[in-house]
Amino acid sequence: MNDLNFFKEELADVAGMFRELILPSIDQDKMDEFANIIAELMIAADSYDGHFEHLLQAAEENKKRTEYGIASKYVHRGYYCPSPITDLIIGNSHRGKLTKSIRSDTKDYFTYIFDEHNHMICAEHRMRVSKDDVPANHEFIIRDENVEFGITFTDNLNKEISFLSQAIYHDGLIRSYSSAIFNAIMQFPMTSLDHEEYFYSDGILQRADVYMGIIPAINSYDKSSYTFNHDDKGIIIGYTESREFQGVMVENSFHVPKNKKIVRKFS
Repeated sequence: MNDLNFFKEELADVAGMFRELILPSIDQDKMDEFANIIAELMIAADSYDGHFEHLLQAAEENKKRTEYGIASKYVHRGYYCPSPITDLIIGNSHRGKLTKSIRSDTKDYFTYIFDEHNHMICAEHRMRVSKDDVPANHEFIIRDENVEFGITFTDNLNKEISFLSQAIYHDGLIRSYSSAIFNAIMQFPMTSLDHEEYFYSDGILQRADVYMGIIPAINSYDKSSYTFNHDDKGIIIGYTESREFQGVMVENSFHVPKNKKIVRKFS
């Protein structure tokens, strides 16, 4: 038994050394903030669980116009992803483009539904399987003043919530975006959170702090900061990533590919 206790103590010491060497310094105030965001997302999931049909009916009743988005990859909500930077910082990802209609051979696309106030109220992700055009999921956008929640339901038999997001706006600009995979049947339905914060000067995005894999239960996250370079039209043409590694800040600079050089305003 004494040998077992000694082993446990040694293992804890090694884990502590690993954390100090590899993981970034943890800001406890930020961790508390993230715990609050997780709680808010959990409340939203609990409020809308089982209400798929009601939300879909409300979206149809309030629909005033429709847009389509195609060819997005690895980006939540496609072209209208709340994050203005996801497609820049994730390799091989892109948000796609808008189109007035969908061709019969398009295999993967989004349908965006807007209300009379020009607010998106539903994003439907559809895929063509064989000859059938089937929905993969529906995301309903719920607004409470400057806070926007995205509740995504997988289009299976039970219409289960599979993804949650929260975007906070101020003066017409997005200030933060949080997202998490959700599985209601698990003991811990939302195991980690991703979070981004944005900083502007004269309405132009200058910096973003990105926290990945936030797990309050073990006091852990991975953080990177991005500083952006712009052309004279305000388009992002490059950026520098800064992140802590083994207690040292490491910087790398990147150019933005031509197909991603767009004015980054999405709603």
